[in-house]
Amino acid sequence: MKIIFITILLLILAFIPTDAQGKITVAVFEIEAKYVSPSGVDILTNVVRSEILKLQEYDLVDRDLMSKALKEQNFQYSSSTSVESIVKAGKILGIKKIITCNIGKLGSLYIINLQMIDVESGKIEKSETNEFIGELEYLRTPVRNSVQKLISINEKGISTGSFINISSEPKGAKVYVNGIFKGNTPVDVSIEETGKKLVRIVSDEYVPWEQHVYIKKDSTSFVNATLLKKQPNSINVSERLVNQDGRRSLISFMSLYSIFLANGTLFTMGVDSKRQYIGGTLIAAPLGFFITLKATRNASISVGRANMITSSAVWGALWGVSAVAIVKPKSDRPYVGLSLLGGFTAIYISTLATRDIKISKKRVSLINLGAFLGSLFGLGVPYVFDIKDDRVYFGSILAFSLSGGAYAIKLTKDFDKVYEESTFKNLNSVVNIDHKKIRFGLPIYSLAGILSSYLTPRAKYNNSISIQSWRVNLINVKF
Repeated sequence: MKIIFITILLLILAFIPTDAQGKITVAVFEIEAKYVSPSGVDILTNVVRSEILKLQEYDLVDRDLMSKALKEQNFQYSSSTSVESIVKAGKILGIKKIITCNIGKLGSLYIINLQMIDVESGKIEKSETNEFIGELEYLRTPVRNSVQKLISINEKGISTGSFINISSEPKGAKVYVNGIFKGNTPVDVSIEETGKKLVRIVSDEYVPWEQHVYIKKDSTSFVNATLLKKQPNSINVSERLVNQDGRRSLISFMSLYSIFLANGTLFTMGVDSKRQYIGGTLIAAPLGFFITLKATRNASISVGRANMITSSAVWGALWGVSAVAIVKPKSDRPYVGLSLLGGFTAIYISTLATRDIKISKKRVSLINLGAFLGSLFGLGVPYVFDIKDDRVYFGSILAFSLSGGAYAIKLTKDFDKVYEESTFKNLNSVVNIDHKKIRFGLPIYSLAGILSSYLTPRAKYNNSISIQSWRVNLINVKF
């Protein structure tokens, strides 16, 4: 029976078109690893076989047929098996190359040793040794890399794929790569497009972990994150920064803005009585306070969103004035009327636009800066061409400040992921609120501060990054 079986196997091997196609018949012996379970050995052996199959020059002997043939000959491979015995087994199988793999362990160090033996010469043709420290489930990657080096797969232009091997302590954390869920740790993530990737690891009761990883073609990157447990009476940095309550800032601003709204409306309507203006001021402020307080009672208003709404009101008023200046009316009333309409419209639009998104103070400051620099550009263009008509200046300022703000909104979509310092003091907005006073002013950004936000290295854990700025305070209202 043994002779018949071996004869059939040799006939099968004889009909493999090795010589016709210039292919080399290769057999992969089962990996010898005392510290790995039988199922783990099968998995690692299949990793070796799958890498060899990527090269067209090799014909791989069927694993089951080879095992049965060697079993019939009472041959069992182990780390102590001599090269002569391996060569003898190869000649029985009628193959040209044999690949063996031994995985030993020294403490926490795994030592991977691969050999390619030439059956005809009876010598070890190539060998590759690799060392690895880590969890057993991550052993696949170093084994895969060792096989690739053994058969020189990268030198032959074969794409082996790019991967990120991600682990965490504790295990089972959710893994996101560029915002897309990829599984729970430990996990191997296949990457189709190389370049910088944002890896985010999240687990309940632990502070989220983020890091940018640069992925090269046909390589494997390793990420091992140790998550920090949340303190009992604290929230994680990212939640505090983006979700901290901004209602105080918004309610204070709307209380004062209501005074401007009431007096501006009276002026636009041509009211001359001082009593009406004083009464409007006394009534508008508490109305604005309680209306805004009620409207935001069950709403989620972050500091970033509050700053976006308040700064939009100021920009809307300025754009309204610029629009009227293009027409150049004789009366001052259209200026005030359209500034009121522009500010109110801007508040309404920004409130709706930020309703379902989390927007950070840093992004709002850059949007304001984009609109401000756009207005400077709009002022500079007609000045360069020595245009005398004031309407052209106002029209240019209006157009380019709107364009600058809109373009800054588009370019800063990823800034909401960057952490900034947790404080109610916002030096970058038009309105600055703290426990003692409200300050209205204009932000003047320092170039060094802006550059520092880009050049400051991102820490492994959630650190604070903020833009430095100066401001010119126009009005201080003490509590």
